[in-house]
Amino acid sequence: MIPETGALPVRLRQDDLKVTLLGPNRGQLVRLGSVWESAVRKSEVREPKADEGDLLGRQDVWPRDIQELARKPFQSDTGPANGSSITLLVQYKGKQILLAADAHPPALANALDRLVSNGQRLELQAFKLSHHGSRKSTSTELLNRVACSRYLISSNGSYFGHPDMEAIARVIVHGGRNPSLVFNYDTEYSTRWRDKSVLNAPNFRTCFPARGASGLELDL
Repeated sequence: MIPETGALPVRLRQDDLKVTLLGPNRGQLVRLGSVWESAVRKSEVREPKADEGDLLGRQDVWPRDIQELARKPFQSDTGPANGSSITLLVQYKGKQILLAADAHPPALANALDRLVSNGQRLELQAFKLSHHGSRKSTSTELLNRVACSRYLISSNGSYFGHPDMEAIARVIVHGGRNPSLVFNYDTEYSTRWRDKSVLNAPNFRTCFPARGASGLELDL
């Protein structure tokens, strides 16, 4: 866990690989401890929620207005299990990758503030979005703390239908000039972003696995 104040924990691994822990903190672990048994049981039962698709707007008409999506009010994830996930900044040969796990945006933003000063942005070569691109896990405030052109979305959408349109819209609008969206699956929830007819969108790029491939490799 990270301390409440002071330097964040750092470990140097082989070949000068540097790993900085960004979360969780003690409070998040205490919250998980209070619901541990129910969280484990819930993770073992994967029953789809009957009305989830409609509640999350996944049946909305496409294409959508990107600016309108990005302006939708943000409500952060508060789940104890997600908040306790291990978040890392990995540094190697001058490159930095942020692995956000399922982190809550306010906690992750606070950790990033401890790495830079005077409101500067943390320079990244890649940012693995929290919680598979959930709309509750990528805020404008979080995106404003990094300088990044490549955003990784790890999900096939099979259970929750991630990534959410609102999260991707925020990345397109607030994620820097001409951001690249890198999907490790080519599904209905990711393929829609190939459509460059989305309304009022700044320039952005997409990257998908080769046809028939499982995942993809990135040269940073």
